[in-house]
Amino acid sequence: MRAVAAPPSFSRQPLQKKPVCCFVILYEDFLAVERAEAFCEKLKRKLDLDASSLKEAWSFQSLHQFPNIARITAEEAAEDADFIILSLDGVAELPAHIKAWMEIWGRLVGDRRHALITLFNKFSIGKGACAATKAYLHQFTNGHLK
Repeated sequence: MRAVAAPPSFSRQPLQKKPVCCFVILYEDFLAVERAEAFCEKLKRKLDLDASSLKEAWSFQSLHQFPNIARITAEEAAEDADFIILSLDGVAELPAHIKAWMEIWGRLVGDRRHALITLFNKFSIGKGACAATKAYLHQFTNGHLK
């Protein structure tokens, strides 16, 4: 057998990675995660991302119970997530530990392109806690977009 060498002008190009879209869902309860999952699927179809997307979901409860995981997920989301989906009932105000998560994420995300999407239970729209959460999110996004 004879070995064939590549010509000297040949240079190997690295394989191009297929672009992946990353969704991170923070949810208040079972109905909120169902709402977020349905929204995510519609958005993926609309953007033609079905085969090239990743999704992870974290409950408010687990992020409260495990603060180190909350910090790590916020850091990873700042680096990797294209979409942060916050899905909540809206009956109670946004918990302090979720605001803290968002502050970590917002501080680290820098100039990276991303979208923060908030989904409320349609029956809570216009109620006091929902209005307070909307005001917080408005203030948060304005502070982090400057």
